[in-house]
Amino acid sequence: MERKPVVIPQEALEKEAAVCGQIKALWVSRGRTPRAFVDTYGCQQNEADSEQIRGMLEHCGYGLTDGPEGADLVIFNTCAIREHAEQRVFGNVGALVHT
Repeated sequence: MERKPVVIPQEALEKEAAVCGQIKALWVSRGRTPRAFVDTYGCQQNEADSEQIRGMLEHCGYGLTDGPEGADLVIFNTCAIREHAEQRVFGNVGALVHT
């Protein structure tokens, strides 16, 4: 299977940069750095995707945490093909309701 390169238009990149700037400005106005936690379930591709997500979050001014406690943003990245991984995420989302 041949992989096609992904081409992101310059306009989309500029729009993303503007949104990141707005997020940074919001948190600066609140006087603190936001914290994010990214948890990954599934395959190695999910791990690679989570690394990209973490990079994007850092670019938007987020600090990363080692757990969901105290995080302003929690992302569960899972594989929809592997049902077990998806079910684990649902359990973890339910547990967050109580924190």
